[in-house]
Amino acid sequence: QKSFASSGAAPYASVYADVLCAGLGAAITDSLFNPLEVVKVRLQTAQQLGQPNESFLGAATALHQRGGLLLLWTPGLTATWFRAFGFTGLRVGLYPTIKALISGSDDPNPSLATKIAAGATTGAIGSSIANPVDLIRTRMQAQAGRTTLYPSSLAVARHVHSQEGGLTALWRGVSATAVRATLLSGSQLATYDELKSRLKASGLATEGSGLHALCGVVSGL
Repeated sequence: QKSFASSGAAPYASVYADVLCAGLGAAITDSLFNPLEVVKVRLQTAQQLGQPNESFLGAATALHQRGGLLLLWTPGLTATWFRAFGFTGLRVGLYPTIKALISGSDDPNPSLATKIAAGATTGAIGSSIANPVDLIRTRMQAQAGRTTLYPSSLAVARHVHSQEGGLTALWRGVSATAVRATLLSGSQLATYDELKSRLKASGLATEGSGLHALCGVVSGL
């Protein structure tokens, strides 16, 4: 993404483009890997729901036997798309602008501390705004292959709003979500940005998809 190629204070149109591109990229990848999220949530909620403990492979097999690939791929997918634009779109798309604001200069490669602070800030912002869709997505995924309580993501939102405490109930768990996102983005985005800058400065790599993929894999780890 061009947002990491330039860290100068961007005009509003550029900021919107960064957020849109980051959200679209996340929507595509999150859709591809949604089965992993569904299995993860199933494993995390098994004991709470009185279900037997399963291995990762066992949970995936059980879901596939119950409803095929559709049951592995579709639970919470609508909420996942909204989360991609609300959370990832903001935390990644706003990063170059926030980095420039924190550094207070047009330096394209500020200190690592500045990059960490920028990533942590955008992570906290994005996760706080997107917490409702995170909650909805988790509930849709938790019921996969089990008793269906909610026919749609909208039904989850309506139930939480009407039965569990109103609008503020949609932000349940936001403190844990924000802490996780702050640590995630602070480390992930700073690692990506720093590694990319060092590889380009040393002449070991040039701007392009290969460099983006390499830095993305390292920052993910």
